[in-house]
Amino acid sequence: MLVLDLMTPEPVTVTPETGIKEALTTLADLGITSMPVVDHHQRLCGIVSEADLIRDLVARDPRAQERPVIVEPLFPPETVEDVYTRSADMIAADIDELLGSLGHADWFVEVENGVVAVAGPSGSAERSLAVVVARTVPGVVEVRVD
Repeated sequence: MLVLDLMTPEPVTVTPETGIKEALTTLADLGITSMPVVDHHQRLCGIVSEADLIRDLVARDPRAQERPVIVEPLFPPETVEDVYTRSADMIAADIDELLGSLGHADWFVEVENGVVAVAGPSGSAERSLAVVVARTVPGVVEVRVD
């Protein structure tokens, strides 16, 4: 079986400016759980899922250990741009910014398909810090520290 056999040739898309309610309605109407986010030139920016769109509507599980550092937004999300899974460059920039704010601007961050590679931390405490910080960024699926 090939990807061609499973893919949707002309998928329904949204832009970063699409409202949360509109995106949820589109997903529900089509019976799908995620869709591409494209810019005004139809270039892929990322993917928005049902889980991304309802994340702030569901109470957090206090037992969850996957994301121990929780950064609460000042304002609730209103558009797809506020919640969709970010591109690798944006994820890397967010992690770089967070690490820099903690005094670790010299660490090197690469992201591919949501997998983050951090080079530079030495010692178990620094490696743990890199993992915890990287996992707070939306779109991160795995963290590797070299």
